[in-house]
Amino acid sequence: MGTHRQHEPRHTAPLAAVALLMIAGLHCVPAAAASNLLGLYVGAGAGRAEVRATGFRNPLSASVTGPLGGVGGNAFAYQLTAGVRFLSVFGVETDYVDLGHASGPIGTRTSARVDTTGTAVFGVFYLPIPVINVFAKAGLARLDTQGSATIALPGFASCTVGVSNCGVYSSAYRQRTTSLAAGIGAQIDLGPLAVRAEVERFSAAGEYPTLAAIEVLFRFL
Repeated sequence: MGTHRQHEPRHTAPLAAVALLMIAGLHCVPAAAASNLLGLYVGAGAGRAEVRATGFRNPLSASVTGPLGGVGGNAFAYQLTAGVRFLSVFGVETDYVDLGHASGPIGTRTSARVDTTGTAVFGVFYLPIPVINVFAKAGLARLDTQGSATIALPGFASCTVGVSNCGVYSSAYRQRTTSLAAGIGAQIDLGPLAVRAEVERFSAAGEYPTLAAIEVLFRFL
């Protein structure tokens, strides 16, 4: 069976809207009120994730047959963030991410689904720019990937007339991965609030899932 991967159009409109918001902020937010505020903060955001996984096993003989291939696609995703900015150029934050799920066919009769969630800890490095904070982040992520594959064989020889789901077989696997993670982004500070657009990249289940999100942060001054 061959590997078939679905590709959906990338959703860039939300990030473009935030970019315009940030440019507009240069003209309407006083620099003195939005200059690299320090302290604790929490936030929540949503966006799109490109989630993929490889290594699905044949539901008919998972212990013998080799990997079927991979599946993936773009999915709705969200994240929760908590952090502290110690210095104007450095901070630490932790994320919980739900990269959503993707599903699709593998070959002609087999379908598969993958779900990925996890946590990450980052060091965040800010460029000393007023109003707009451009940043890069690097750290470790612990991701939990769960996948399942199903094959339907109507009219299979062992089927008994009247038996539901006859000829339908499934297999599942779960993989936990700890690996390096990184991200880049920019944010506008609006007093105790901040609006952020960022992209984070991980490594899990033989692939490199990516999250693009818009996030709102609340800072405890």
